[in-house]
Amino acid sequence: MQLSGLFRKLAAAARSSDHRVFKMSAAVVIGNQVYIGTNRCGDYTHPRSPHPYHAIHCEYAAVKKAIANGQDVRKATVYVLRLTRHGRTGLARPCGLCWSFLKNFGIKTVYYTTKYEVVSERVK
Repeated sequence: MQLSGLFRKLAAAARSSDHRVFKMSAAVVIGNQVYIGTNRCGDYTHPRSPHPYHAIHCEYAAVKKAIANGQDVRKATVYVLRLTRHGRTGLARPCGLCWSFLKNFGIKTVYYTTKYEVVSERVK
C-alpha cells in the first residue's frame, strides 16, 4: 500500500472517532496486512492512566486489533495521524504511555503526522 493511500485511510478513520477533542487514528502494518484503530471515549488505555479524557488511544486500539488477529507485532511499523478541528493534520507523536507500550511490544519504528509533514522516529 502506498503511504499516501494509507494516510487517506487513516484520515477517514480519524474522522469517525467519537472523541470530542482529538481525532486520531493509527495503523499497524505487517507485510500487506493493515490494522487500523481510532481513539475512543469511555474506556481506559490503561487502568491507571492519568489521561484526562479517559480514552482508548489509537495506537493501543490498532496494536490490540493486530494481536487479536494473531499477528506478531514485533514485525510491525506503526503510523499515527491526528486531524485538527479544521480537518488539517496535526502533531500525532504518541504520548509517553503509548511510547512505552509500543516499546514493550517490540515495535521499532513509528511514523506520525505533524502540521506540515510525516516524521519517522525509532522507538527507544
